[in-house]
Amino acid sequence: MKLSNAKLRIWLRTFHLAGMIPMGLVIYTALDQPGILLQVVRLAVFPSFLVTGLIMWQMPRLSKWFKRPPA
Repeated sequence: MKLSNAKLRIWLRTFHLAGMIPMGLVIYTALDQPGILLQVVRLAVFPSFLVTGLIMWQMPRLSKWFKRPPA
């Protein structure tokens, strides 16, 4: 299954927005004892935001790299 650039952007944005839920909970709630939620945000959510943000930012350059050479 091949994704078009538009569908890939939609998936990345959806993932980005869904990840804001745990990030927002950590930022906007007063956690007296940070527990598993903080660890999930530190080890999974924030790094995935970094990767998807870089992919969305550099999408034109990545598309050129992965494009097949003409036959």
